[in-house]
Amino acid sequence: MKKILKSALFLFCGLVMFTACSDDNDSNPVLPDLGSVKFVLNEMGYGASLIDMANSESLQLSWSQPEVGFPAAFQYQVELSLDDSWTTSVAEALADESGNTIPDYATIEDIYSTCNAAVVARKVSKALIQIAKWKENAMPESQTVYARIAAELGDKKIYSNVINFNVIPQYVELLDAEPLLWYMVGNCIGTSSWGNGADAVGTGLIPLMPMGDEEYDKNTGTGIISYTTWFPQDGQFKLILEPGSWDTQLNYNDVENPDENIIRSEDGGNANIAFNEAGYYTVSLNTATNKITIVKYDGEPSVYESMFVAGSHNGWNATDNPLAAGESLNGKNHLWVGDVSFPAGTEYKFTTYNWGKDWGGAPANLWGTAKTGQGNSLAPEGEYKVLFNDITGQYLFIAK
Repeated sequence: MKKILKSALFLFCGLVMFTACSDDNDSNPVLPDLGSVKFVLNEMGYGASLIDMANSESLQLSWSQPEVGFPAAFQYQVELSLDDSWTTSVAEALADESGNTIPDYATIEDIYSTCNAAVVARKVSKALIQIAKWKENAMPESQTVYARIAAELGDKKIYSNVINFNVIPQYVELLDAEPLLWYMVGNCIGTSSWGNGADAVGTGLIPLMPMGDEEYDKNTGTGIISYTTWFPQDGQFKLILEPGSWDTQLNYNDVENPDENIIRSEDGGNANIAFNEAGYYTVSLNTATNKITIVKYDGEPSVYESMFVAGSHNGWNATDNPLAAGESLNGKNHLWVGDVSFPAGTEYKFTTYNWGKDWGGAPANLWGTAKTGQGNSLAPEGEYKVLFNDITGQYLFIAK
């Protein structure tokens, strides 16, 4: 009988399989013909053992850097197949509105800049269902999965060898992907300097937020996310993908066309994004390309002393359900953070004290943009941590 591996052993085994990966740098020597370049995805070492996806947190993978003769800034993605076929991706199949295209492999949306990945188990399960179209009452007892790594440099892409492992599949609903988030962390971000704990969202980690008028890829959740606030002179930050992990990050090297106000900080050799001039800026990220843009914000927004969530859940009391200021490190707060509980059918608004100014008119989404001079917003039912930016009206509800 095959042994079933639970998450604790799963994580431990994956961690000890990591191999070193040379750091990327800014040099740009002439590339060799990538058709002859090899790199190795390491075997996971589980043999015929079964990995229980429902009781595992993440799938740990590691690989060598492509041998191009120098450290190169490759970007990596994990690809999965059920039969070692790599002809048609899930994304390509979804693009065919006729529904006649059948995928044989899926690409996990996360992009890695280092040679290891902790792929969330639920994302692996979703990818397998996208390929196999399994129904909840007709899941196989076990499944062999094939994996490879796609390495991309500029417009060139190469692939690793293929490994395989065995899983007990987990059923997940195939809903449209929520927008992919990246988080700012730094000495001027939130209320905790360089706070990167897994529970630091809203304190040391501030997400770039989705926008109500932006379209996001239904399969990957990629698109444009942004954040506008005041940044102090010499304030520094970078972006990370996963709370609690420094493995996947973006920094000054990923900023497109920085002007004289945006400088590179060499503190700790980390190429943090820093500001030569204090002021209001909008930081935007295209999560499909991982390119950052930073532009000056035109105007001098009001700074409010308090913010509330008023609605039918609390009798429209504009002094109940207060939110806490979330940007004590930068000197001018425009982020409000707190807990809310919405029964079904709740309508609400964000408001300053006693209805001095309010924001509404948003649908019952977990994210979006509320606007002044609008009607009530519709609330998603449930208990959430909410983040609200009073400059842009962007909000984000995180299920508790």
